Amino acid sequence: MSNTYPFHVGIVLTGATANDFEALVAIRIDAMQESLARIGRFDPVRARERFRLGFAPEHTRHIVAKGQRVGFVVTKPTSDAVQLDHLYIHPAWQGQGIGASVLQLIFSEADAQGLSIRVGALRESASNRFYIRHGFELIEQAEFDNYYIRAAKRPAMTLIRPAAEHLPSYVTALERGWSADNVRGAVAATEELLRIQTDSAAFINSMEDREAKGPPVTLPDGSVVNRIPGFRRWLWDGEFCGSIGLRWQPGTTDLPPHCLGHIGYAVVPWKQGQGYAKSALGQLLPQAKAVGLPFVEITTDPDNAASQRVILANAGYLVEKFDKVAQFGGKPGLRFRIMLD
Repeated sequence: MSNTYPFHVGIVLTGATANDFEALVAIRIDAMQESLARIGRFDPVRARERFRLGFAPEHTRHIVAKGQRVGFVVTKPTSDAVQLDHLYIHPAWQGQGIGASVLQLIFSEADAQGLSIRVGALRESASNRFYIRHGFELIEQAEFDNYYIRAAKRPAMTLIRPAAEHLPSYVTALERGWSADNVRGAVAATEELLRIQTDSAAFINSMEDREAKGPPVTLPDGSVVNRIPGFRRWLWDGEFCGSIGLRWQPGTTDLPPHCLGHIGYAVVPWKQGQGYAKSALGQLLPQAKAVGLPFVEITTDPDNAASQRVILANAGYLVEKFDKVAQFGGKPGLRFRIMLD
């Protein structure tokens, strides 16, 4: 396991093995010596034995900076929390923000799973101030240790460019019956699952098609039309929670009659009611401006009050009531516009 962490350039976390025990226990003893000596409890033999009894290589990661191992972190999952067993930085590397950066990574991992984080700290250790400064709350004081918890935080939703590492979560949504195509629904979901099974890399690549090189598009009535330039972004809060797409014709704001708006979005049912659609639309508007559009138009059904609220919340205004083309059944629709200036 390896992660390059962006908050502190050059830090990498790498997986540990059973053969790393000696190196890790040496770091632990060096890091703890000052605090334990201050209260007359420094005993390297005891420290070594306690670490050996709880050593779990599968939950241990080296902290590497500038090619050197500067510490290690141990996180163990429980049913409702992440237990932060150890976070040690060698004294020679302390005071450089490395520990804080690693802690932020642990936060993001736990938040993505909706888990709180528990940690203990020697009562005389400076680590107490460290954990309190980063949002941990004291829940218990024992004879020698303090125990803290950081409550789980709902991760912020952001738009991501579809990638292979996100695909399993997307597939799960399709298998649960969700589809970005709110007209063809389950039929479209089945088609996408087949495409992913056949060639997942090609499917991911098709999410970014600014030159309209992809295959023709099938409309609800079964007719087929040429594709226009566009791309899709996935809503992500630690897992897949929806999709939003932008399409356009170069050099004009006009769209083909069968294309109902520049932007379409769909949030999975189990994530609705959290403001994700509103946020996703707001995040996509600068990207629409970047392709040269002075405004975008979005259409919705007259009875879709939730979608209308999303558009209005992003400074949209009603342009017209219209009837959809025959391929969409000729049903009534509302056309909204959002100016990008």
